Amino acid sequence: MQLDGNLFALPNWLLHLLLLSGLVLAALLVWFWLRRPFPNHLREVLRYALILVIFCSFLQVLWPFFLLPAMIIFTQTLLLVMRIERVG
Repeated sequence: MQLDGNLFALPNWLLHLLLLSGLVLAALLVWFWLRRPFPNHLREVLRYALILVIFCSFLQVLWPFFLLPAMIIFTQTLLLVMRIERVG
């Protein structure tokens, strides 16, 4: 199998696995980054949002509809984290 060809020529299970691993890895990296000490009352909200992203990532393997909420929640969480870092 050539991996340098068309991405959509890959099997569906491999595409789902790549999406799952990418989303979960990115969410876990942000979650571990949030563990560092900084005073903020939104830390719990961000933690629950990232848990929801990980949950939706695993559910997207069963039903691909869950990919869209996972990506939207993850993008909004990242934007909020960047805003907190810039301000505080």
